Amino acid sequence: MFTIRREQLNAFDTISERDFHLRLMHFLREELPEQTAARDEESLLKYIKEAAQCAARHGIESDLGIAQYTCLALATSPTLADIPRIAAFLRTPGTDPEEQLEALIEFMDSQLYIDDD
Repeated sequence: MFTIRREQLNAFDTISERDFHLRLMHFLREELPEQTAARDEESLLKYIKEAAQCAARHGIESDLGIAQYTCLALATSPTLADIPRIAAFLRTPGTDPEEQLEALIEFMDSQLYIDDD
């Protein structure tokens, strides 16, 4: 029997994270070409990593949650969740931060289509 050392697990995590960021970058390029056009690959990957780290600080850790947060962050800032009111909303007691993120996205989306008449 063999034992996997902590260093090996960390290396696997790093590779897995990098792979996820690359897949997310390709998805964003395809689905949000206008928002990603001005960034080269290195810059966009850096932005994705910064957004993912911010999301994780606020309890958003699933691949889906990080992808949703990154899409939202492209329209605002990679550190959107660090804004005190947004952070408080995501961390509302008795709620799941990822569900709160979905509610935030739905709210912001609804505000984009308000008829001004």
